[in-house]
Amino acid sequence: MSFSNDDLSPDELALFAADKPILGANTIPDIAYIGTYKWTIAGGGGTDKTDTSYPAYRAFDGLCNLDTRADSAQTSWYYEITFNVGIEIDFCAINGHNFGSIGSLTACQVQIANDAAFSANLTTIADFGTPTTNGRLVDWSLSAGTAQRYSNVQCVRLKLTKGSSFTPQLRELILGRRRQLKTNPLVPYDPTSLHSNAPLIETAGGILYRTTFRKGRYHLNATLGTHETAYQDDLANFFEETQWGTCPFVWCPQPTSYPNNWYWMMLEEPDFDFPIEDYTERKWAFSAFEQGPQSYYLNVENV
Repeated sequence: MSFSNDDLSPDELALFAADKPILGANTIPDIAYIGTYKWTIAGGGGTDKTDTSYPAYRAFDGLCNLDTRADSAQTSWYYEITFNVGIEIDFCAINGHNFGSIGSLTACQVQIANDAAFSANLTTIADFGTPTTNGRLVDWSLSAGTAQRYSNVQCVRLKLTKGSSFTPQLRELILGRRRQLKTNPLVPYDPTSLHSNAPLIETAGGILYRTTFRKGRYHLNATLGTHETAYQDDLANFFEETQWGTCPFVWCPQPTSYPNNWYWMMLEEPDFDFPIEDYTERKWAFSAFEQGPQSYYLNVENV
């Protein structure tokens, strides 16, 4: 299967430029539909060089508390993943890595091809430059020109190179399909809501203190409303691509002003209730919390 690509629609481009929020599903499918996933040195379907203590599936398990690693220090590394079905991609993101600590990377790119040897139509779709921190990365356009959407993608790799040897670590590789919202969520809506888990405890003598389990987690309470059938279908497809609400997703409130300020979220309840109101208007109200651990919360990361 050969991949193809098209410009994002004029509406999507205009709404992105207007700084409207993005919902993004990770389109890496269920593991049953994944062919291979591994670290290699050569980058063309070569020998699996994953550290067995840090397995390669951790790069797409939706969790940020465990990483995958290559098994040694080399001057080039590729994280490769192939699929038994074609997927759509219109943004790429990484959450949890040591690329800034490695320093001076000469390549940090996401590439796709039509074959597992990465020899047919090899194309760089995302270029993260030389990361200087271990903070989250994102490429919203997948192009130096008009933002692109790639379809029927089955072979993807993350390419990392440097002039000296290094050992990469990776927690989450997100091959995303966006849903560009047309408006902010309906009011009341708070784009800065934070939550900590720190129960208040009182001693017999009246001393108050807290036991802190976590702090600074982003909490999204949102209601999305629309009367447009195509927009309603788009939201329903997003829910399906999150494995019907059971997998994390990306929420970016202002992708133009703050492109790297995206959150890795999980629905509080895996429900998609989209009732009809006022003849044609439908509304989806949902609550979502930021995926942990605390050290990977955006607001903690940015301190």
